[in-house]
Amino acid sequence: KLVGEGADDAGGVFDDTITEMCQELETGIVDLLIPSPNATAEVGYNRDRLLLNPSACLDEHLVQFKFLGILMGVAIRTKKPLDLHVAPLVWKQLCCIPLSLEDLEEVDLLYVQTLNSILHIEDSGITEENFHEMIPLDSFIGQSADGKMVPIIPGGNSIPLTFSNRK
Repeated sequence: KLVGEGADDAGGVFDDTITEMCQELETGIVDLLIPSPNATAEVGYNRDRLLLNPSACLDEHLVQFKFLGILMGVAIRTKKPLDLHVAPLVWKQLCCIPLSLEDLEEVDLLYVQTLNSILHIEDSGITEENFHEMIPLDSFIGQSADGKMVPIIPGGNSIPLTFSNRK
């Protein structure tokens, strides 16, 4: 029952409710979704797409994610797509499809460019001797979509980044 809301059910009350839920998810009222780094930096593709918030890990967030999953299941069963503008990378992850560097680039172009620069740094004249003068990273950490520094490989925050192990 919709309390305090007028509704004339011609098949639209359910749709309106789902649309409002999607709008709340996209506007940040519920902090499960965040803009892609491309949106924040105003570069690349998918600037209008959202990612799952990696900081949304409290018990209340997990309950909300479970509800979002139920909402997705209802959308599939009723054949009524959700108006959620999440990046293709999110859908691939939900379907357990392996991600590629191109998938990451579609949501975070600058990060992929940085990774490629480090990978091919010898093309810029950087050697083992001057690597740490040019690369300010001490370990295998990177910035997640929510701006926090996180390991990019298991145990990465305790593995020194060097010219020889950068690949």
